Amino acid sequence: MNSCMISHATAAAEDAAREEWFANVQERRRKKETEAMAVEERRKEVIEMIKRQEEKERAQMAAHKKGPLETNPSSSERKGWWR
Repeated sequence: MNSCMISHATAAAEDAAREEWFANVQERRRKKETEAMAVEERRKEVIEMIKRQEEKERAQMAAHKKGPLETNPSSSERKGWWR
């Protein structure tokens, strides 16, 4: 209850406000738990996406490192950055 209600409300109004607050406690708790579970699920999804991306990048780096070593062009075949 806010200070205005405490100073101006009747006992019946205060009781009604308390009843309403206590009646909604379980609903608020359930809503908060549901939101926390949704956040946790999204966090797990993001972690999995990051792991997949890192694996993909590692595979690309391995392929990139492996590729140029096998096919090393001679200096005359290489082109400079200015061409």
